[in-house]
Amino acid sequence: MKIYVFWVALFSVVLGFSQNLPEDYLSAEFHKERREKVRELMSPNSVLVFFANAERNRANDVDYIYHQDPNFYYLTGYKEPNAVLLIFSDMQKEVDGQEYNEMIYVQERNAREEQWTGKRLGVEGVRKQLGFDKVFNGSDFADVPIDFKSFDTVSFFDFENDYRDKRGDADLFDLIKAFKIKANYPSDYDPIKQNLYAMIQSATPDNTENLVKTVERYLSFYENLNDDEFLTVFVNATDESKRLEVKERVNLVLASNNLDSRMISEIMATLRETKTPEELKLLKKGRRDFCSRANGSDESDAPKYVRNRNPRCP
Repeated sequence: MKIYVFWVALFSVVLGFSQNLPEDYLSAEFHKERREKVRELMSPNSVLVFFANAERNRANDVDYIYHQDPNFYYLTGYKEPNAVLLIFSDMQKEVDGQEYNEMIYVQERNAREEQWTGKRLGVEGVRKQLGFDKVFNGSDFADVPIDFKSFDTVSFFDFENDYRDKRGDADLFDLIKAFKIKANYPSDYDPIKQNLYAMIQSATPDNTENLVKTVERYLSFYENLNDDEFLTVFVNATDESKRLEVKERVNLVLASNNLDSRMISEIMATLRETKTPEELKLLKKGRRDFCSRANGSDESDAPKYVRNRNPRCP
């Protein structure tokens, strides 16, 4: 009888929590429309590659509650780790003639793992709930039928090397490893240096002076950049011919690969700085909830930092 009462009580608690879960998540249509907007800002013959956020570990066998990379969630609605999204500027064609302009690789369903970490959407769940047509298990990414060398630009957020190699062959470590191999990722790739090279490549007589000051700021902030011959010569050159020579040599370096970390940052910054009506609605709701708690009748319910930081609330 005691066991029965325990399970009834536990079920009631779980049911109570589930009834309080929000129901106004952004829709699959919202995320799909955002991906269409991304394509409008992409350069021709390019692909953007987004990776899910890394899992954070606070003990050998205990992870923090997972939080998805904001850009990845913004474009997919997917809340799970170990996933990669590819968005193409132009339609791609399969051997059978079928066309597509995006694909996503996600965690495979695993009944044993889901007992501990919760139910996964899997391929079918992502297809039905998030509205993707081209959905695959992460383990298939190593054999992705994409020739990254065929694109003018392969753009991605460079890696923070903050991910672990976990069991299996489809975690974030394996996805990034497969991408690096297929995209011919240089072992000494430096996104900051690449971006400065791109600035120098597009330099004109009118903006050279400002660009020199920009490069100088980077050299003062990132000491390792002072070892780069091109950047130091560009900054210290006393005549324009020296800078033209640097520009020509930088062009050769940039032409040696098609990897880029600049375009994806600019596109996402441009897209997210303007909020849609759906986002504004949720932001207003969040503010109302914050202020309602901060100005509640029982201030002990609100954290101290909330009680001390509510001048914007009515």
